[in-house]
Amino acid sequence: MSFNDLMTQLPTATKPLSNLVYKSSTSKLIAIGLNEQVRLEKHTAPGRTKLIVIEGHIQYKCNQKTLDLHAYDSYDIPLNEVHSVEALSPSLFLLLIA
Repeated sequence: MSFNDLMTQLPTATKPLSNLVYKSSTSKLIAIGLNEQVRLEKHTAPGRTKLIVIEGHIQYKCNQKTLDLHAYDSYDIPLNEVHSVEALSPSLFLLLIA
């Protein structure tokens, strides 16, 4: 699934959309699309992870804080931090996992 495919499916998506963009022996790049009010439920990142918002507005929530992230914002997700992500508008973001 390409970025264009993600963005085409996004307006009617009722669950998270994802696409593995790149994978090597040491890292992965995953594209995630969330329609407005769609949520990635609580989970932990599988490794050191940088979240980069490409389009839209998401809310990153963990026990200690809530972050509003918009296009071009990024956030380094701490290891073992339980968190959820919810879209406040149709959104596309990348996860770089090392």
